[in-house]
This record gives sequence, structure tokens and C-alpha cells, in this order.
Amino acid sequence: MTISTENYPALILLSEIELQCSLIARASSFLEESAQHWIMVGKGIDDGKKAPPIDIIAQCHICLSAAALIYKYLFPGRIKRKNPRISKRCAKLMQFLGEPELPMIRSVKVRNSWEHIDERLDDLLSARRVQSLAPIHVSTMPLQKETFVLRHFDPLLMQIKYGAGRAIDLRALVAEATELSTLIKEAIQKLHGESMTIY
Repeated sequence: MTISTENYPALILLSEIELQCSLIARASSFLEESAQHWIMVGKGIDDGKKAPPIDIIAQCHICLSAAALIYKYLFPGRIKRKNPRISKRCAKLMQFLGEPELPMIRSVKVRNSWEHIDERLDDLLSARRVQSLAPIHVSTMPLQKETFVLRHFDPLLMQIKYGAGRAIDLRALVAEATELSTLIKEAIQKLHGESMTIY
């Protein structure tokens, strides 16, 4: 059975969210492999692989930006709540997906880590003197306390940390994206036989 034209908006939006889930999954696979490499490096073992810190941080950015986009599709922010079309779209999509909790994707720390790093740096740097800087830190060993780290990936804990913010549990984020991907596939199957109007 084909999908009716009235269900195309739902199909398009669900497909877009599924794409973001796929980006998180793909980036996390790279990060898991990279973490194992850096754990070996920390033990003084050459595993013959390479995982440059800049590539690791690029994949962290993919995870966080994809999570931020998923949030925008499913949850109306404070300002966007005033727009009835956005609120309706978010409510309908969540209804189609069975109202999943998604605490990591909803988490302010995930979104803010990506979207508001400039404001967090302003707050931090105006109140603290920085003695030394590490733009990127990927290691099993922590840096000295006085060193300010802009981008940090912890291979032991599989955590992403931006600026002075709290750590983001990558595995928890990936688990949510995987759960959401499954729910999207189920919802798309329903589009063949049920009416799922968005607007």
C-alpha cells in the first residue's frame, strides 16, 4: 500500500529526524573505535591505528548538532511555543512516536554545549583568569587543573565536554537515538494505512 499525499509531511519530517539519528549512530561508531585507540595509547601500546583529535572533535560536533536538530523537531522551545504551527507539529510527531521520554536529547546541556558555547565562554572568561589553554584534549589522562580545555573527549568514559560545561554521556545519547530510530521506522510503516496529518 502506498503512502497517501496527506501523510507526506509526516513522512518527510520523520525521515529528517531519522537522518539525524543515523548521523549520531555513524559518528558514535567512529568515536567508540577512537576511544579504544586512545585507551591503547594511554597504556603505551601502538595498535597501528590513527584517530587524530581534530577528527574526534568533528564527530563530537556531529553528535551534538544532530541531537539539537532532533530536539527542535520534537520539542517546542520557550519562544517557539508561541507559534501554534510549531507547537502542533511537535505534539503530532511526539504522538506518532508514542511520546518517548528522550531525556538526553531534551537535556539543556546537550543543546547548550553546541548552540551557546559563546555565552558560556563569556560567563567563564569574564570571571576567571586562564593560565594555560588546550583547544582540544583527547587522552585517558586529565590535564592540570589550571589548563582551560575548549573541547574534551574522554575515551574512558565516552563523554563529550565543551568548555567548562558538564560532561555529556555519549552512550546514553546514542541509546536514545537508537530507540528513536526504531520508533520512527514503526511510525513510517503506519503511514501506509493510517492518517497522520501534521498541520
